[in-house]
Amino acid sequence: MTPRVQNLLSQLTSTANYPSIRVGQLDAALLDNELFDILKSQIWDCSKYIQSQIKEHYITELSLLLKVLAWKVTVWDHSATYGGLLQNLRIVDARHGLLSKGVLRNPSRRQKLAIGLLTVFGDYIWHKLIEYMAERTWEENSTSWKRWLYKTSQGLDSLYSILDLANFVTFLFNGKYPTLLYRLCRLRMVSSSRALSREVSFEFLNRQLVWKEFTNFLLFVLPIIHIPRLKRTFNKMITTASSKTDTTTGHLSFLPERTCAICYYQDSRIGGLSATADPASIGVGSNDITNPYVAVECGHIYCYVCLVTQIEEQEGEGWRCLRCGELIKKARVWIDVDESIAAVRDHSNLVTQDLHGDGELDEDGEVEAISEGESSANEGSLEHSENWSKIRFDAVDAN
Repeated sequence: MTPRVQNLLSQLTSTANYPSIRVGQLDAALLDNELFDILKSQIWDCSKYIQSQIKEHYITELSLLLKVLAWKVTVWDHSATYGGLLQNLRIVDARHGLLSKGVLRNPSRRQKLAIGLLTVFGDYIWHKLIEYMAERTWEENSTSWKRWLYKTSQGLDSLYSILDLANFVTFLFNGKYPTLLYRLCRLRMVSSSRALSREVSFEFLNRQLVWKEFTNFLLFVLPIIHIPRLKRTFNKMITTASSKTDTTTGHLSFLPERTCAICYYQDSRIGGLSATADPASIGVGSNDITNPYVAVECGHIYCYVCLVTQIEEQEGEGWRCLRCGELIKKARVWIDVDESIAAVRDHSNLVTQDLHGDGELDEDGEVEAISEGESSANEGSLEHSENWSKIRFDAVDAN
């Protein structure tokens, strides 16, 4: 094989003769920017306990320090940026036609230092200069050289933007220099290996798809799961037999009858006191029963709102009475009967209603009258309380 043919084959198989994929170089730049934003946000989170004035005053210097560290551990040490490594790209020296000869050479220290000064310190100094002139209103300053320097800086900024746009358009055609600073420093990004130059990693995409499907699964399942019922079931499973409340005496059986045990228990939890604490330490008088309702199963009296709320939250499974530990599923209006009114027993009746207000009566759709024996029994069971209202209410089934 002639030397000319060998030279041609070496050029065809060389990675330097093929410009790197443009989208890979652009993705590398985006990944570098995202990495910087992530690191910066983490630094801000770590410094949230620092005084806000110090943090805001030195935010530019902290960003500069972070850029210097990122440049040191990537370009200076490995001749590649973090995004470039993920895209299988490295930075090489493009001077003296080395790439045309198939030679891949790492950038010299001078080139690395130049690109670091321009990208890191150059950007910092330029923005500080523009900020300094803007704060001191050099644009409106009477001194001629200050106004001229401000206008010159604005013109240079516009010129750099135009040149950077022209370089980007050129990059889209030949894929050689992604930025204007890379062109000035004669640096290019090429594939580290020809065999992997067009290989795309789908690891990140697969991870995103997995998380997306998992999120969709949760959005579908969570509305089906009844969280309060699941919580109650879990609490019943972890409750041991020794910790169960005695069914004959509740832990709030010591409270006076006119005190709502539910109000007392809630106030004791809010106040950080034990539920079995001295009632005087919480103030029982502030927990007097209003609009009294009685639990059908045990006969203890609570506030209407408190009792009905507890029963409805259990959704038919029953609620344990705080005074006796009985399982409560129904409630009705507490009726206090005066002896002078009790004589008129024949006109008293008990109307069953639905707690949710659907307007349905008993199964026969008629009002059930209370017999004289039942009325006398009711009067005897309630004659000990003389402080309640003398109005007869209808019984309510809270189930």
